[in-house]
Amino acid sequence: MVDFTSVGKSGVIFQYEDIISLSGFNVLNRFREQGIDQLKDKSEVDLVMSYFNRDQYSVADWVQQESSLPVQEYMNSPIMWKPSLLYAYKIVDVAYKSGVKTIMIHSNQYVKSIEDNMKTFTQPVTYIHGDIVPVLKQHPNITYITSLPDNIRKCIDSGVPFVLTIVDDFGYVHKIIQDKVDEELRKKNILVFFTSIISGGFIDTLKE
Repeated sequence: MVDFTSVGKSGVIFQYEDIISLSGFNVLNRFREQGIDQLKDKSEVDLVMSYFNRDQYSVADWVQQESSLPVQEYMNSPIMWKPSLLYAYKIVDVAYKSGVKTIMIHSNQYVKSIEDNMKTFTQPVTYIHGDIVPVLKQHPNITYITSLPDNIRKCIDSGVPFVLTIVDDFGYVHKIIQDKVDEELRKKNILVFFTSIISGGFIDTLKE
């Protein structure tokens, strides 16, 4: 869990993609629940672990790897973007109780379904979207929580001090570590920490 007692007190930004919603998993799990033959031998746990372990961020590539189903009908749908992780809800409450009152949810592109999901949080949150660099420039000394490789690399050029917390449960984050991107970020006056969704009690979809 992120420690808000000494850093990032000006606010927190959560990435929606893969921190709040496992979008690709949501889509294929819906097909699995419908009894589609291609997924009949896969359990919910099989799908979610495959999603976490994927080497590339691309949701479309992962879906194609797992099946040849016509997922286009679900792209950017409420099903695809439904919240599936408890982590963000827990940490929003922790941040708010620690005195962090500016809480934002970010997605790379505007999605109405994501905006609609803001009402599921018990604390007040603001939905923002678009290129992360201008957002960071407007909010120095904020805590930004993400796992997305492209966004992490973009942080090098933000030009402002802030706290970057990288969720490293996903296989695609390994390249960031191998390329020592975290070292480059620290050279830019950016505090870098790592955290885990899994160890933080992460998921709200799996059934016993």
